[in-house]
Amino acid sequence: KSFMMKIAGFLALFVLFYSAHSYVFNLDKYQASLNTWNNIKPSTYTYIQYIEPSLLEIEITTTITLTDGKVVKRAYHYDDGETVTDWVEDTPEEIGSHEEGFPALTLDQVYSQCVENVLVYDAVLLYIVNFKTFSNGLIKECSFYPANASDRPLGGVTLSEIQLA
Repeated sequence: KSFMMKIAGFLALFVLFYSAHSYVFNLDKYQASLNTWNNIKPSTYTYIQYIEPSLLEIEITTTITLTDGKVVKRAYHYDDGETVTDWVEDTPEEIGSHEEGFPALTLDQVYSQCVENVLVYDAVLLYIVNFKTFSNGLIKECSFYPANASDRPLGGVTLSEIQLA
């Protein structure tokens, strides 16, 4: 084998090892965060999902409020500097009726979607996967980006805060 073929083989093994290590690392962080959530989970809480303003130069937030483990309110805010849109869904019939905004999910569902729809991309070399937590260990971000253009996530969730009752 030529020297270049050996180098290419070594690099391929390194990339596969790094990808597997990153995947396991994110799964470990995810499991620790999920354990924290399961240990402190109140039946009443609020969380705010947002899209990073610096990425789009607009502000988009969805605030989800839960009482007794059920979504009781979903509020949406959009501001692009020219247009401002705000709405609130606060009856069972209204919740989920607008297409805009983050879906009316519990944090249990957010954790499930993270592992099922985002962390799976960690094993694929074309994506960068982020799993971050707040200082209390709860999920803050679970998102994936294309490896060659990581300025905007393709999917996942980023939370700006979780207010526990």
